[in-house]
This record gives sequence, structure tokens and C-alpha cells, in this order.
Amino acid sequence: MTTTRTEVEFPEIVERLRNQLDQISENLPEFTDDYHRLFNYFIGEHFEEVSPDRIKICDRQRDQKIDFYNAEEDRFVAYQCKLPDMDLLGDARSPASFGADLVNEAEDVLTFLTDDTGVAKGNKQAQEARNRYRSMKRTSEEAGSDFELEVVLAYFGKLTAPGEERLHELKANWQDGAGGFKITTKDYDDIARELSLSLISRDRPTDITIPFKKGTVVHTNEWGYGLVPAIEFYKLFETFKMALFDLNVRYYLERSSVNKQIIRTLSEVKGQKMFHLLNNGITVSCDGWKIPNVKDGQEQIMKLLNPQIINGCQTVISIYRAYLQIDNEYKQRNLENECVVPVRIIKTTNRDVLADVVTASNNQNKMTPRNLKSNSRVQRVLQRKFTELAAPWFYERKDGEFDSIKEYPTRTLKVKDFQIGKTVRRVSNEVIAKSWLSFVGLSSAASEQINAFDSIDDGGRYEWLFDRRPGEQHWKAITLGPQVEFSDDNFESMPPTPEQYLLSYLIFEFVKAYLPSAQVNKRKCFDRLKASRKITDTSSHEDINKAMMEDDEYVLNQILSNMKEVIVELFSWIFVKTYGPIDPQKAKAILALKGPKTLFTNPDFKSFAKEVAETHDADGLDNLLYVCMEFIIEGVRRWKSVFGREYLASQRRIRFLHFPKTIEQIKDHLQRANEETKAFGYSWKPPHKTFLKSLPDLKP
Repeated sequence: MTTTRTEVEFPEIVERLRNQLDQISENLPEFTDDYHRLFNYFIGEHFEEVSPDRIKICDRQRDQKIDFYNAEEDRFVAYQCKLPDMDLLGDARSPASFGADLVNEAEDVLTFLTDDTGVAKGNKQAQEARNRYRSMKRTSEEAGSDFELEVVLAYFGKLTAPGEERLHELKANWQDGAGGFKITTKDYDDIARELSLSLISRDRPTDITIPFKKGTVVHTNEWGYGLVPAIEFYKLFETFKMALFDLNVRYYLERSSVNKQIIRTLSEVKGQKMFHLLNNGITVSCDGWKIPNVKDGQEQIMKLLNPQIINGCQTVISIYRAYLQIDNEYKQRNLENECVVPVRIIKTTNRDVLADVVTASNNQNKMTPRNLKSNSRVQRVLQRKFTELAAPWFYERKDGEFDSIKEYPTRTLKVKDFQIGKTVRRVSNEVIAKSWLSFVGLSSAASEQINAFDSIDDGGRYEWLFDRRPGEQHWKAITLGPQVEFSDDNFESMPPTPEQYLLSYLIFEFVKAYLPSAQVNKRKCFDRLKASRKITDTSSHEDINKAMMEDDEYVLNQILSNMKEVIVELFSWIFVKTYGPIDPQKAKAILALKGPKTLFTNPDFKSFAKEVAETHDADGLDNLLYVCMEFIIEGVRRWKSVFGREYLASQRRIRFLHFPKTIEQIKDHLQRANEETKAFGYSWKPPHKTFLKSLPDLKP
């Protein structure tokens, strides 16, 4: 039961993958933009459900083809992952092809892990993987239990005919013999299906028919309860996808040990038969129901009107995934015939009642503070205000919310309302919280776990970020260095406006798009070093690294890439110095200037950044984002000339760049650059003016 995909969908799947890799990179700052490394984490999350902090990465020199592994009680699995260059994928119309060479790497993994002689050597992580496998295998043999070694080839593409032939041969040599070996693949179709779980949506159902197991239904005029064949929810999800969960406070949790256990339970006959005893069940709201007359011996049928699953998204999608993954016909039939799930039905149109039920019942997976706040009045009002902007924006207040409205014509909010060509005006409150925290002068905290949706009483910052906004004294403090703090005296008891939030967000995303990725920075440096003959084709890895760290441009770009949150604060420093406190009216006026205005209307950050980067001389002087970014780069370059060695000597370079002392030093160098460059003309300022005096005036 696989879903056929057309080439037309491929670019959308690529973009979805890129977005997820970018999201992962936010939690792994040391590996920012290293898409090949991030792909390992993505595969680990989706196919092993291992969180980034627990995944065992081997992917580096001498990894013996093991990119990462996962070890459990009765199973050891090693992954070899392949992702084509993301820059090249952006122009492709169909998946890449992989041949027999990729399949051979699976045999390399098996040979290394099963080498009892220790002749084959790997890096430290690969050696640890082999030792772990040996230990687990020995323990299982001593206990007389089965143990399985699985090698998975995960590749964003398709195998060629020779590749398929080699895979068949490899399975015959290893998998079909004794020893408990298994070789599997996760190809483009598998990855695209994962990416599409929340991407594909249908019309919200006006009614659904649910057949309950005979003798299990209890109901009044307001609620009902009973057991329903699990396969019915597979069918419902196949038909309606995420439109089933419009009122849920969250959508599918891509990484959850609970979901992983649900799938395991549903994959075994014993678990299928006991599923209704092991699972919390599914809660469905509706406006009303009809109960058709049925004869003795038939299932009890209820037709629900305007239904929504308000608790059970995790269970439904786990049922869907499990059914697709079962490769045993008997187990698949057993799930169809024997597996049932508890279902509660609530008949009400009262949104307050539904909100209470949703929040109280969503406890099978731990609820995040963000989702618990998602239906609060503040978040709902903010979402409405974002849609009322001159160029409407979709403010995403809960997990997976935007993807659920894709091609969703019956909702009040439609994707087309926010779409400009292939670009969508969309922003999540998670990213808003991070960019806003940086913009209001607390970038040193924005690079860490910011607890944006925990209340102040719980050690969080929710009220500071969403219920209150900075007053004049707070904005002035930003220009004095890292002296700002959350204080009742310096904040007003009103939420920030969409314009204030968006100004911080547009800057944050522009900065990320404008700076070269780690891959591009490394590649350009490598080319420079080869052209200047500082390295050759025979240079060692150590010599290349040493030469790179002596390359001023490479190190500068590395510094800038590792201090994106600080750069957002530096933009704020510039604006407050020039325009005064960034109150709602000032934010709106800045958004009307060239640069912010373009992104406010059409947030195609990559295209905009590329166009800006190609700007020459006076052509870019009226682009506010460009000139401010180049001025900041100049200030950081000057700071690097003084503190560069201290930065390179730091064991935690990213944290070093976010130290309040470092931020104060950089602001000091910006102030100096503002005065010292007055007499000279640059691509980012005209001559005979300080930079701050050269910025455009705001229109009233």
C-alpha cells in the first residue's frame, strides 16, 4: 500500500525536506547547514524515532560506512545514509539514482561489524558500534534469545536496475542465511511519505461513519463510548489526512517514544489483540450523530456530523504507519480483523468545552507548553491580527497547523490567502519568540532553550514575549550594551503587534539566507587555498584544516554564521540609535522601507538574499537590510581583528559569541566603525556621512 508520487510533487518534497533539516539545525548549532550530517538526524528521528541528543553518530573519516546506529535490547541497527547535494536538488525534477556502489556499502557495514578478528579498524565511534554489537549479541546468546543485526540503506533517491540486482544478491548472501542478519532500504518513496504525513490534506469531513464492535457501545444524548476496528482509522486517515485533526492542539509528533511503542504493538499479533487495553484511545467531537437501524449480529454504526478527532492524532497516524510497514500478510489481516481501539464521542459545538477536553485528554504523549498555550485568547487574537495585515500572514500557533490547511477549501483560512507564487507568508510563534527575544536585546539567551511557552511562575518567558512589550526605557537600554532585562518598569501590559514581531522575524530569516552556509563557506575557502597553492591535492586533512583556520574570510563567515541571534540584536541597536524606540508605529514604518517591504510582501528569503548579494555600489544604498548587514559585517571584522585569537582559542565558540561581554565589545566596534568610516564611501554608505546618518528617514 504505497502512495504513487509524480515528478510534479518532487520539488515540494525537496523543499519540505530542506525545511525539516533547517529545523533540526536550530538544535544543533555546531552542524548548521551541513545537510549531509543533518540528514542522519532526520532519518534517525523518522525511522528510529531517536532524538538528536541520543543518536549515535559515526559519520566522519574511517566510519566504515556507518553513519549512525541504534542499539536496543534485541536489535542492533546500523544506517548508511545518502543525500544528494541540496543545491543541485533544488533544480531537479525527479529523485536521484543510486547504483550498486551504494548497496556495496551495506556489505561493508556487515563485514566490519561481524569481524571478530578486529583486523578492520574504524574511527572511535565505529569501533564503539562494533563493541556494542558484540556485547549485545553475546548477552542474547547467553540468554538463549534471538538477536538481530539490521543494516539500513537510507537514500533520498531510487535504486537503478543494477542496484536492485545487487541488493537482491546481497540479501541472498547475508539475509537468507543463518546469523540473524537483515538488510532493508528507505528510499525516496519512504522518505516522501514521512514528509507528506502532515503535508497532504483533504477537505474537512462533513460526516464519517464509524462501525463499533457489537455490544461495546454506550451512549447518552451528549456522549458515546465503544470499541472500533483500528483499520477504520487507517481508512479515515487515507481519505482525509490531517483534515481529521483541525481542532487538535498539536499534530503528529515526529519524534516520540510513545508513538514508536504504538507501532511496535500494532506490528505483532499479541499486541494487536490487546491494543484496546494498552492504548488511551481516540476522542472525536461532532455536532450530532445518526444511528441507522441495524439487524442482529451486525456492528453498531454511528454517523457523526462535522466530526473532528480532538485527541488521538498520534494513535491514528501510528495505526496508519504500522499497517503500511507490516510486511507479513497474516499480521496485516489480523490487524484488520482483530485489532480494536477505544473511542469516545462528544456531541458539542461549544469551543470552550472542546478546548478543555482537548487539553485535558492530550496526555498520552507529553504536551509541550506551546501546544497547551495554542488555544489561548492571546494566541488566537495574534493569529487573527496577522491575517488582517495589508499582506496577510499565517501565524502558526500549534504544531503542524499550517500543513493541515494545505488545499483545505472548507476552512476560513486557505493557503492561497497567504501564497505569492511558490512563496507563502507563514511564520510560527516558536520562531517569532526566538527572533523577538533577540531583537529586544536578549540574544545571549536566544541561542539556548528559551522556554518561550512556559509561564514566568514555571521559570519561563511566555508573558514577557507574548503578553507585554518593551517601553521606551527598555529600547534605550539596548544601545548601551547588554544591559537589558525583563522588568515591569520597562514593559507595557500589552502584546507586541504583528508588525513588531514580523520586523524581528524578517531580519532573522534574511540574516540566515544572506550569510553563506557552512558548506559553501568551506567550499569557497578550499578553492581559494588551492588557487593560492596554500594546499594541494596531497595535503593532509590536518593541513587543510589549519590553512582554513588561517583564512580570514573563512573565519569571519564562520563567526557570522554562529552569531545569527546576536546580529538580530545588532539590527535593533542600529534602528534604536537611528529611529528611537521601536514602538508599533516605528515598526510599521520600517517595514515600509525598501528591503523589509519586499520581504513583508513576498518572503522569498533565498531569492532576495541572492539578489541583494549581487548588488553593486549605489544600487543597494536604499536597501535597509543590505546596508545594515554590511555595516554589521564591517563591525564584526574589526572586532575579529582584536579578539579573533580569543575566539579561536575558546572551546565553545558559539557560546563565546553570545557572551554579554562579547556583544558589548561588538557594539563598541560598531560605534567606532560608524565614526571612523565617515569620510569614505562604501557599497553600504555614501562618503562624508556616518553610517547611522545615512539611513533613510521614516515616513509618517
